[in-house]
Amino acid sequence: METKKDFIPKHRFDEVNEQLKAANKTITALQEDHRENDKLLQQANLYKETILNLEKALVNTRKEYALKEMLRGMGAVDVDYIIYRHGGVEAFSFDKEGRPMNVEPVIRQLRESFPYLFLCRYCGG
Repeated sequence: METKKDFIPKHRFDEVNEQLKAANKTITALQEDHRENDKLLQQANLYKETILNLEKALVNTRKEYALKEMLRGMGAVDVDYIIYRHGGVEAFSFDKEGRPMNVEPVIRQLRESFPYLFLCRYCGG
């Protein structure tokens, strides 16, 4: 009887075959985990984008309310119309903390053009 050089005993073949199956299962599991990680990454990026948008909206809301408060303090009656008339909140200047700047010249001009939008200082109104 002649033995072949490339002969692998059955028990060794079965052992290596089981290792191969286990390795393939591990690869499949890792690929599924990778897909799940991609989904989680996409979801995390979506949440980051949402957070940024909400932070921007919060900053804009704070600016708007600071501006309205300043306008009311300057005697404005219809602050929303005054803001609209000037071109919106974006048309006003704000410092780094979100406080309105250089509002007085704008108000002076609007007070002259549209006095009915402001309380009368001298008539007790």
